[in-house]
Amino acid sequence: MSDRPAGGTRVLDRSLAMLFELGDADGPLAITELARRADLPSSTAYRLVDELEGYGLIERDDGGLGLGLRILELARQIEDRLAPKLLEPARGTMRALAREHDETVLLTAPAGPYAIGLDSVEPPRTVRLSLGRWRVAPMYLGASGKVLLAFLAPRSAERVLASVDGEVTASGHPVELTALRRELAEVRDNGVVVTHGELDRGISGVAAPVLGSGGRPLAGLTLAGPSDRIGPEAERLAAAVRQAAREIESALPGR
Repeated sequence: MSDRPAGGTRVLDRSLAMLFELGDADGPLAITELARRADLPSSTAYRLVDELEGYGLIERDDGGLGLGLRILELARQIEDRLAPKLLEPARGTMRALAREHDETVLLTAPAGPYAIGLDSVEPPRTVRLSLGRWRVAPMYLGASGKVLLAFLAPRSAERVLASVDGEVTASGHPVELTALRRELAEVRDNGVVVTHGELDRGISGVAAPVLGSGGRPLAGLTLAGPSDRIGPEAERLAAAVRQAAREIESALPGR
């Protein structure tokens, strides 16, 4: 079930719960299944679906319910807003980093308890890691998420950490909260994080934060690839990614 604020009795909480469940689903859902996943009475689900459909946020087809195209419009508006503020200033540095080290470079940002992919640059090599934009993952897993979590405001970080309950990495290792807190402190001290096989088996990431003027994360810059390539070069790559993140900060408007 999707993460959402406790005490979800208000219309907004319930509507968001339904949208998040549709977003998490692998395909269209019957309204009874959507109500079950969102933990809502069927009568409430039917009423909210009618309202959300009226706004274009939910659509019906023969297979059931899915997210509406209005959400695509909202996403485009967000991308248009981010382009001059972050995406365009970062693009040149991302390309240079991918070209120099022949690995995929990712730009992520915090979105509630998640890290979301904003942009990616793939290297020219034949065998490469391909990660699409808009991928969402828990912020406490993987370099691209942990680098954001480490620099969140304390209250926001604690909300994310409170959601850690019995999770395991893609490699099957449990996420232990005390160890995670120690790792996040090290990330703040070192300005970089290296992880192996947390989001995808056999894939490693090296990430550094792109910080705003208040020291909070605007984005995370990650170089990712197969662990057998990244692991032996982790120290050298960490220095390169950290330097690239500083270059992006310097290129941001108003700096």
